Amino acid sequence: MVHERIPANKTDVSILGTPLTFRNGRKAKNRFLKASLTEMVSAWDAEDLSQRGIPTQDLINVYDKWGNGGFGVILTGNVMVEPRNLENAGNPIICRENDSPQLREALSKLAKVSKQDGALILVQLSHAGRQTPFTVNEYPYSSSDVQLNSSIIDGGKPVPLALDQLKTEVIDRFVFAAKVAYETGFDGIELHAAHGYLLSQFMSPTANKRKDRYGGSLENRFRLIAEIYRAIRCE
Repeated sequence: MVHERIPANKTDVSILGTPLTFRNGRKAKNRFLKASLTEMVSAWDAEDLSQRGIPTQDLINVYDKWGNGGFGVILTGNVMVEPRNLENAGNPIICRENDSPQLREALSKLAKVSKQDGALILVQLSHAGRQTPFTVNEYPYSSSDVQLNSSIIDGGKPVPLALDQLKTEVIDRFVFAAKVAYETGFDGIELHAAHGYLLSQFMSPTANKRKDRYGGSLENRFRLIAEIYRAIRCE
């Protein structure tokens, strides 16, 4: 049985097919965006961090299809900035531990096939924090030690990030990943601060119980995201 359609006024949608120029001068050929979709088909090694997260040919093939999909902008799925705190095994990763000619060649190929029909390609940079599965990391980083209560994700026991680690384990890692993305042909990044991952853990008053300048008020809970943004812009 077909459900009755919700009535709506006729609307001119032709604007969706027109170009959009961003403030940095980049131009999308139209207003259609391929939204982020986690793929989990990158390389995985349970022991060797240097072999984790390198995009496979299967992943490049997926983006080859999307690159021919007519989109103005393509947004990747989760690309993690740290090799131990992942959404899941098989995530793409950009970090110092796996930085190599092999990684950069794979990223360059992925960017190239995504842009073959004129799309912009943006990297969704992410850190899973306490939503890292127990099977990947028993003690993932988070804003506080509040355990994830979920019937879907069996997360590890979260370890609060110390103040100095916010710089070395979070800010510096986002900056490094953004720089590598730029150097390998991507047009921009998205800071993934939703869906319960680390940056949204800092934003959440239920997950963030810190008593320092990164907890409490909304301004304090947003501080880490602002510092990451400024650090990337200064690079």
